[in-house]
Amino acid sequence: MNETRKYKLLIVDDSIVIRTFLKDLFAKLPDFEIIGTASNPFHARDIMKTNWPDVITLDVEMPRMNGIEFLKKIIQSRPTPVVMISTLTKDRAAMTLEALEIGAVDYFPKPELSTWQTLDDIKDEIVRKVRNAVTSNIRRKGVQKENRSIIETAADHIQTSNKVILMGSSTGGVQALTQVLMRLPQNTPGIAIVQHMPATFVESLAEQLNKKTTLNVKVAENNEPLTPGKVVVAPGNFHLEIQKRSGLFYTRLVEGKPVGFHLPAVNVLFLSAARIGGPEILGIILTGMGEDGAQGILQMRLNQSRTIGQDQESSIVYGMPKRAFELGGVEYQISLPNISQKIVEFAEGKLK
Repeated sequence: MNETRKYKLLIVDDSIVIRTFLKDLFAKLPDFEIIGTASNPFHARDIMKTNWPDVITLDVEMPRMNGIEFLKKIIQSRPTPVVMISTLTKDRAAMTLEALEIGAVDYFPKPELSTWQTLDDIKDEIVRKVRNAVTSNIRRKGVQKENRSIIETAADHIQTSNKVILMGSSTGGVQALTQVLMRLPQNTPGIAIVQHMPATFVESLAEQLNKKTTLNVKVAENNEPLTPGKVVVAPGNFHLEIQKRSGLFYTRLVEGKPVGFHLPAVNVLFLSAARIGGPEILGIILTGMGEDGAQGILQMRLNQSRTIGQDQESSIVYGMPKRAFELGGVEYQISLPNISQKIVEFAEGKLK
């Protein structure tokens, strides 16, 4: 009789309420073994000297050494799946996004008032994210590769005013988006992004991406043109669509309920592009859990748009791009380091 594989979990948080809650939550699950709880990184380090965990939950802010500093040490010494715990404030959002770029797999929100009731409301999400993290590709070398050099291209070779690029991502998306955007030249066609993320985090994401690229990255507004060099990120509480008028592409923000549990949803963006159709649109589906975007990118391809899916080796979580590939929605399945080059080829009209 096969026994359930037990993943070793280390809980690091300065709040005894959070530590106790997480310990009680995961101790009841057959696939986890709690190897320790720690109120600070120094205590955690002592535990890890003799028993290295398969996955870690890590508070963003703690006394003596914050979670960011400790995460850097973990990633440098022995890359391990880490799920950050953060309050949904702008300051913490910036720190959490930094952690995701460094190598954390995911995060979950810590309620400002950590009562048992509010924690109980998010317990299923916590378990799902930690389970997802422990089987992620964080240890693979392909995930860690990064090329920061901007792709050189002759400005007059790119005809960008009538083209648009759409990207959808979820778990692992902060790393993936950063690596793709930082290599794109300033005259890249307009880009619209849906990243699964709370509304309070989106502004920080746009600010962080804007600092790391020559492109102008901002939170999407309603009815703005997607001009060359502009990147818009869907707000966390609206769906994002595109429209085409007089040969130019524009944004459209739509209030509504979650689609496939997501608000914003990648499928909403991609399906709006599929209704327009044509080879002037490029859809890209990146790392993420689940299948949001898969149906939409399939419809885009069926309506003559170009499509790219991130490959398994370079995806933190090969869920969304896998489902898109299985359905036949992916024209090119390539590794993350090569996606920027494909975007430039699309912009230059050289995508075969």
